[in-house]
Amino acid sequence: KSSKSITQLMTTNTNERWKVLDTGEIPIGTHLLQTKKERQDNYIKATTTYAHPSEIKAGSLGSVHPCSLFTQLQVMAMYAYALGMPLMMIPIITVSLWRTGFSPLSMSIVVFYTTLVIIPVAKDDRQGWIRSGMLQALYQYSSYKVVWPEKIEKLFPVPCLGSGGPHGVFPLGALMSIPAMNEFLGIDFVGGMASVVFSTPGLRHITSIGGIDVSRKSVTKAILDEGKTVGIVSDGISGCFANATDDGVEMLAIADKKGIAKMALRHGLNVSVVHWFGNSQCLRPKVDSLGLLKVISRKAKASIFFFTGRFGLPIPTRQPIVMCIGEGVLNSKKIPEPTKEQVDEMHAKIIAAHQKVFDDFKEAYGGSRMELKISS
Repeated sequence: KSSKSITQLMTTNTNERWKVLDTGEIPIGTHLLQTKKERQDNYIKATTTYAHPSEIKAGSLGSVHPCSLFTQLQVMAMYAYALGMPLMMIPIITVSLWRTGFSPLSMSIVVFYTTLVIIPVAKDDRQGWIRSGMLQALYQYSSYKVVWPEKIEKLFPVPCLGSGGPHGVFPLGALMSIPAMNEFLGIDFVGGMASVVFSTPGLRHITSIGGIDVSRKSVTKAILDEGKTVGIVSDGISGCFANATDDGVEMLAIADKKGIAKMALRHGLNVSVVHWFGNSQCLRPKVDSLGLLKVISRKAKASIFFFTGRFGLPIPTRQPIVMCIGEGVLNSKKIPEPTKEQVDEMHAKIIAAHQKVFDDFKEAYGGSRMELKISS
């Protein structure tokens, strides 16, 4: 089916039902079943259908799954390695060189980190993650849930561009959405990741979950040549510094981020819009009041700041994370060189779609007092 024909079909579709898949309701051991059909049957059992988002009980999406101490320790260890390793790398090397010079200890530390940078990592092991106990532990730890409108299921086979947010200190929701999109929804999906991630100790070892370089060349190749849907955390580095507040305000730093709109117009792509509730509440950034670290990070194209989480460590709290997929923005026009006005119009539609999916499910997650602010 062409994107245009499906767009026409969607326009006339009046089915507004929504589905909620709660990973806590998936029968234990489902990931070990050999056939996709067997696993899909269990996913259906964990899925509830609603006629409208307002039918979902207030606060139910923000409910916390039971999680054993062993599972929590397993997940905390993984995050301590993946997030703590890059956080402590520069301070440890700097202090060791300052205190001991080019001693055997300092050189051992340098060799250790260098090894973590050059050791081979699988480029695409989505199926390995899907069938692993580690992923199930991540879902359980974050009480992960997936919400989507039934009518967009017709678009799942069509490669598109995904705009997701908020980024928060670290896009946990985005990370878990890659296997979720592939396994639960049957979408050939990969996630765009910053180039620096692929050479950063700790972080680079989780890129095998289905990450590709977020450069325009890599993204367009994956969509146009390989037929994949590519998700991009649309607020990027700016989103690291735009965390949720304690009074229920979530920040989405995409006011001036028009790259997705431009790419969608150039290649005639639909834009899928996703909001990850809870993601920006799992970790807290420690930044300067003048915003210098944000400026430096944007120039360096790498996040440079400290952060804390559970027990004051670089480990996310058990804040429930919910991936809510909106109706998105349908686009069948291919404009090789879109004008500024055309890009602005598409960007405005994407922002509106983000706002709508947030407004539709904020009460089901944390209450009507929640608010989404679009910033730059």
